[in-house]
Amino acid sequence: MKPVVYDASTIPAPELIKWKSFGWMEISGFLYPAAKKFKISALLIIDIHGGPVMPIITYLHNKVNYYTNELVSSVIFPNIRGSDGFGKIFTELDNGIKKENAVKDIVRY
Repeated sequence: MKPVVYDASTIPAPELIKWKSFGWMEISGFLYPAAKKFKISALLIIDIHGGPVMPIITYLHNKVNYYTNELVSSVIFPNIRGSDGFGKIFTELDNGIKKENAVKDIVRY
């Protein structure tokens, strides 16, 4: 099987996005838009990173390149409640019974 080779100049750069969740909370994440060759994005994939105590960082990722260049999809990697790097209060907002609030942040988007 031949590997798929992408022209790096056609891969859109990820964008830092922010959205308001319930209460006072603002959530951020990175949006990898569908490739420029498509006029629309047919699908939005929300990929929640594993291990809440880590922020998402941008990087080139094979599956994201496939989704955005072949499946006419955009991908969001949100920094859910509990992600590190946003202060101690934010990091503790998904502990114990507050765990469902991280899911609500995503569903509300």
